[in-house]
Amino acid sequence: MWTIFNSVGEAVANSDREPEHNDVAARSERAVFHEEVIPLNEIKLAGGGVKRKPLVNVTAAVAGTVANISVTCDDPTVVEIPLMVGETHVVKQPGKWVLTGEPGVCVMVDVDRSLFRGNCLEVSFNA
Repeated sequence: MWTIFNSVGEAVANSDREPEHNDVAARSERAVFHEEVIPLNEIKLAGGGVKRKPLVNVTAAVAGTVANISVTCDDPTVVEIPLMVGETHVVKQPGKWVLTGEPGVCVMVDVDRSLFRGNCLEVSFNA
């Protein structure tokens, strides 16, 4: 499997045929061969090769206006996870943290899709 990455390192195409390298280079792109078939939204460049983005799982247990958030990652070397909480960028360590909100408010929690794969979570605070 060949994956083509654009000039900023984003995966833009997969192919089971070797691309024309001069054409790829003319567009400031890069083609990398790898054995495993990985969907474009799950692949990233790593050390001159490719690998699957780490999987992050976000869950919440809500009691009234308090949400106990749990963030886990399948890669034990990951020590910081960039998240979008509402419209705010935050960086959290894998583990648990607390989010508070007003009754009736919903807040989205999502991972940085350029670095990770995983779920998006909607946290709804109760009255």
